[in-house]
Amino acid sequence: MIKKYATFNENGKKIGGWLEGCSSIPEEAIEISAEDALKYDNGYVRGIDGKPMIMPVTEKTDKELLVVAQATKVAELKSFLAATDYQAIKFLEGELTDEAYASMKVLRETWRLSINKIQVATTVEEVDAVTYERYVEEG
Repeated sequence: MIKKYATFNENGKKIGGWLEGCSSIPEEAIEISAEDALKYDNGYVRGIDGKPMIMPVTEKTDKELLVVAQATKVAELKSFLAATDYQAIKFLEGELTDEAYASMKVLRETWRLSINKIQVATTVEEVDAVTYERYVEEG
């Protein structure tokens, strides 16, 4: 059976793997079983006891949660704007009347205002409080 070796970072995450006879194995590499190699390749980390363990879940900070909430909502709003750009262009080119474009114009203005509110929010609750009409493409 071919021996397997691995190196790990300070958090126990596998950062390198070698097979005996296939390449030069670094001095810091540790021999591991085929079973453990599979675990390390699927997200396990090397525990203090030297055995594979599931990566501990760490709670996200309030700042990390805020950034995710902001990015998610802003991306959705920007997708609505992108999906309706063609109507704005048609209006600018004179292919849509003021009356035909009026409701879309208000909707797009509301989305841009929502983006501005989300970007200055300082808590996830403030982001969640920003509501807006969803865009569903007709057709």
